[in-house]
Amino acid sequence: MIPACLIAASCHPLAFEYEVIPLPTGIDDHLHLISFSGDMKGWVCTYGTGIIFHTTNGGLSWDTLSVLPPLYYERMMFGNDTAGWICGEEGSVYHTVNGGRDWLDRSIPCDTGDLLLYAMHFNTPGSGYVGGMTLVNTARQFIIYQTADSGRNWRLLPGSPPCFPADLHFISPDTGWICGSGHRICNTVNGGVEWDILFEAETKREGFRDMTLLTRGIIVAVSADGLVLRYSDGRSIWTATSITAARLRSVVFINDRTGFIAGDTTAGESGLYRTSNRGVSWQPIPWQGPDIHSLCRSPSFVWLAGKNGTIARIKI
Repeated sequence: MIPACLIAASCHPLAFEYEVIPLPTGIDDHLHLISFSGDMKGWVCTYGTGIIFHTTNGGLSWDTLSVLPPLYYERMMFGNDTAGWICGEEGSVYHTVNGGRDWLDRSIPCDTGDLLLYAMHFNTPGSGYVGGMTLVNTARQFIIYQTADSGRNWRLLPGSPPCFPADLHFISPDTGWICGSGHRICNTVNGGVEWDILFEAETKREGFRDMTLLTRGIIVAVSADGLVLRYSDGRSIWTATSITAARLRSVVFINDRTGFIAGDTTAGESGLYRTSNRGVSWQPIPWQGPDIHSLCRSPSFVWLAGKNGTIARIKI
């Protein structure tokens, strides 16, 4: 574990290079999740009502596609035009093989208490992981499940992670990373039997919410405290940078150098930031809209979804 935390303000004005284009949606609900399989086909999910909206024309129009149980869903991903996954509270996991028109219930039963699934990562349409925690009275247990047969069966990884997994990435059955509570980044090299705490921040008020792994051994994570964490394997240095007083929710990179972060617009903050130097520094992008809850990318765009039915895109 490397407890050292370098806190610095790194958010400077920049000549604007990316234009954020809000799109007409006709949606009144808050949007929490967004995923695109290409430039034309995309999906968004509402917050707490389980409504899935779909576009087939690059976000120019959106139609109600399906309705899941009215729960809070925390992750959604489509690997192609037909195969998609979504997970959330009460151990809910749903899988579609026809582009979201119908959903197969692949939920994980929990006899000991409520199961909140917050993290999800699929390497193939049928093989992936979900993570979260069980809550029995006030006792919490952090867990990760793995499936190799499209969710028909789930295997609980043997070791309990040392933090609530808000996001997770496995690059092989043995090797994976999680980020989450306590501002911790953790790693396993034996399939979840054991976990090492690679980093934890000095502040404990909130935790990391989203993370991305770049080539060259670079990790970038964002927190609800407005922190951006960057790790460079080549230099073995963790740097935590405060770029805002508001909540950061989502991070996505379009290549090894250029990435975007989105979050809340409270206290006059932009809620949208970008880097062109692998996450070393971040600059605000002008944004006058509401809070942004989720980012994703397609070949030509970065997509935004947030409160009040907000959907927008950035040409890349």
